Amino acid sequence: MTQFFRSAKFPIFLIVFVDVVGLGITIPVLPIYAEGFFKLSGVQIAGLMSLFFAAQFVGAPILGRLSDRIGRRPVLIASQLGTLTGAILTAVALSPLYLVMARLIDGATGGNISVAQAYLTDITPSEDRAKSVGLVIAAFGLGFIIGPAFGAFMSASFGPRLTFACAALASACTIVLSVFMLKESLPPEKRTQATKAPERSTRDIISHPQIARLLIIGVLGQIAVFAMNSVFILWVDKVVLAGWSIERVQRATGVVFILVGVVTVVTQGVIIGPMVRKFGEAKSLLVGGFLRVAGNAIMGFFPRMYPAAAGAALSGMGGGISQPCATALLTFHAPDVARGRIIGINQSAMSLGNIIGPLVGGFVYDLNPAWPPIVSMAILFLMWLIAFGLTQPKKPVTPAAAYVAQAA
Repeated sequence: MTQFFRSAKFPIFLIVFVDVVGLGITIPVLPIYAEGFFKLSGVQIAGLMSLFFAAQFVGAPILGRLSDRIGRRPVLIASQLGTLTGAILTAVALSPLYLVMARLIDGATGGNISVAQAYLTDITPSEDRAKSVGLVIAAFGLGFIIGPAFGAFMSASFGPRLTFACAALASACTIVLSVFMLKESLPPEKRTQATKAPERSTRDIISHPQIARLLIIGVLGQIAVFAMNSVFILWVDKVVLAGWSIERVQRATGVVFILVGVVTVVTQGVIIGPMVRKFGEAKSLLVGGFLRVAGNAIMGFFPRMYPAAAGAALSGMGGGISQPCATALLTFHAPDVARGRIIGINQSAMSLGNIIGPLVGGFVYDLNPAWPPIVSMAILFLMWLIAFGLTQPKKPVTPAAAYVAQAA
């Protein structure tokens, strides 16, 4: 543990954690803020939420490619400045146009997570790459335990504008961390290779059969997650805890989300490292995919509080295993000089799933409130079948970068 605090991984963990806390602060507040202050309709609020992912869909590959050419550190700092700008614009908004601009700027520069993942692959030996990338997911889990709860408390006590000011402060903290604690992970010679390497089109890179499968897996996984999560509290209210007051439903749902966050963090800290060392990333991804299918099946076919909580936790564990394994496999199959670019493309693909997922979830819920977990299970099952075609590439014997020796 002491070695982790001294390593270059610790500031990256802090940066992602604080950034996600800032994002999590806004999640329970933005819809109420947009409706109460600017009288936006439900469709307009949903459009605001989707703008972030639409902008990220376009921006993430560009930032990833740029980080291959000029280094990870300056791109991380620039992307966090975008997040800070978005939070400030939201806090001082005088009209809905401010909110639109904030979501577009934050989304377009929201490649800091993918660049953070690329940073970790630079400084980590190949055999530990999935575990290192899992640090980002662990930071996500912790951030989403703390952020939404803090945001709801701040908004209820002091109003939404001060809540977004707190999100801006959290973002400013990540910028300070990056400036003073973060070394560059991509040595100059690696950046020179990326600059001088023959240009390869995005189509050429994603046409690799294994990369194409992994990108499809990423899209399907996010569609399934957001198809369920976007209507989760509605499903609990109408199906699992029908007849309960909305206050009790909200408290119960909050406990489930905390449970899922804790399970995800424990998965990163205890399970994924030994599993990948024993079975490899491709087989571990299959295990994680199966757990996700099983978790949603439990929720869909046993819609009661305790089975639903257990199913959500099992699905969270599966995601905590499969997602970092998929990212690690992408970095093994992609050329070294395009590592940041392919992670950015993957982030863009996942953003596409984030846009489609809520639309699928809302449509299915309107048809039948009991169906979202079953539809999510079916999508995850298709994803799991596609994962059977993945192969385990031969890993390089040496670490990803010479920087490991001085940064680890």
